[in-house]
Amino acid sequence: MGGQRRQRPDLEVQAGGGVTVVVHECTKPRGGWSSPELLDFHGLVLVHRGGFQRRLDGWDDFIGPSMAFFEGRGGELQIRHPLDHGDTTTMLFLSEAAVCRLAGDPQLPTRPIVAPAWINLAHRRLIASLRSGVGHVDCEEPLIALVSALVEELAPVA
Repeated sequence: MGGQRRQRPDLEVQAGGGVTVVVHECTKPRGGWSSPELLDFHGLVLVHRGGFQRRLDGWDDFIGPSMAFFEGRGGELQIRHPLDHGDTTTMLFLSEAAVCRLAGDPQLPTRPIVAPAWINLAHRRLIASLRSGVGHVDCEEPLIALVSALVEELAPVA
């Protein structure tokens, strides 16, 4: 998994079935772009607090609170922190099998979205359950619902 974003997790849980959930409190100071990182994982990132700029495969976006995006294996990522006071994110690291099981397709859309309120609530409930020690069997259904809902939100409109 990418080295730069695995520093000092606030919570790290092997949720089972090829899913690792990490809640990360980033305290990096305002600064320039990180070195390019070739992603060796599939992931889903949800932002709780703060914000950062993401450059994925040459495309720049500002990612702020209540936003979410997928990352795909083989993408080139850079991060820039233009704000003081850091950010808090939840990152789901997904194996290839987990991506197929949870999303139905390993080719996930990578553009960011503002997640609807009910998805934010589902996300926060999942994290609260993991913090309280719920087992991976009990979190499988909420994980599937969360990932599926975000895939649907990102699906191209026909």
